[in-house]
Amino acid sequence: VRGHLEPTDGVAIAIVGTRRCSHYGREQGRRFSELLGGAGFVVVSGLARGIDGLAHRGALAAGGRTIAVLGNGLSAIYPAEHAELADEICASGAIISENGMDVAPDAKNFPRRNRIISGLTRGTIVVEAPERSGALITARLATEQGREVFAVPGPITSRTSRGAHRLIQKGAKLITSVDDILEEFGDLKRTLQPRTRPQATAQDISPLEEKVLNVLEYEPIHFNDVVERATLSTTDTAYALFSLTIKKLIAELEGKRYAKLP
Repeated sequence: VRGHLEPTDGVAIAIVGTRRCSHYGREQGRRFSELLGGAGFVVVSGLARGIDGLAHRGALAAGGRTIAVLGNGLSAIYPAEHAELADEICASGAIISENGMDVAPDAKNFPRRNRIISGLTRGTIVVEAPERSGALITARLATEQGREVFAVPGPITSRTSRGAHRLIQKGAKLITSVDDILEEFGDLKRTLQPRTRPQATAQDISPLEEKVLNVLEYEPIHFNDVVERATLSTTDTAYALFSLTIKKLIAELEGKRYAKLP
C-alpha cells in the first residue's frame, strides 16, 4: 500500500471501462466518478488510461477518496504518464498491489488484479467497454463475488458500448444517474457522508455569468446554443463561459460544448 486506507473505505464503488474511450465515454466516466465521489463513495479503479484515469480524477475533483489497484509493483507507476495522478491519489487515498515492489507491468497480471478492484467494492460500474474488454472481466468477477453490476448505456451504433449493452441484456442494471445506484444500496443512504468542495458563492457571480449559468445543463450543449438561449452576444457569452470555467462551476468540453459541474 502506498498512501493510506481507512475503515470507511468499505463504502466503495468501482468504475471501469475501456482504455480507448470515446468522447461520450470520457464525459460519463468523469460525470459518474465526480457525483459518486461527492456523494461519499470511495471510487476504486485500475489507474489505466481511459476510463480508469478519469474515474480517479473525477473523484479527486469532487474532494473524495479514490483507490487505484495496480497490475504491477509499487516501485513504478504504469502507465508512466499517470505518475502525477498517482501522487494525487496517495495524498488522500491509496494505490495498492498484490505484487512484489519490483514486479514489472505484464499483460497477464492486469486481468488477475481485477478481482481486487471488484472485491474491494459494493458494486462495479462499466462505463464503456467493447465486446472484448478487461472491464467485462471485472464485471464477471463482481457477479461471482456477490457484488452489484451496473452499466452505462451508450449509442447503439457505438462499438465501445457493445460490452456494456451486453451486460444490460444479461441483467446488469442500466444506470443514468447516481439515484439509480443508490436504489440498490438503501442501507447506505443514511450513512454516506457527502464531500464538500470549494465553489464560487452567489456573490462571486456577476449578472452576466448568472444569466449564462442559468441556461446551461449537466448535459453538454454547444456554444451556439448557449448564445441563443442566453440571448447575448458571442463576445459576452464567451467571456462569461471563460469566467465560469475558471471558477470551476462549468466544464469546457471538446467541440465548443459546455456543461455544469455537479
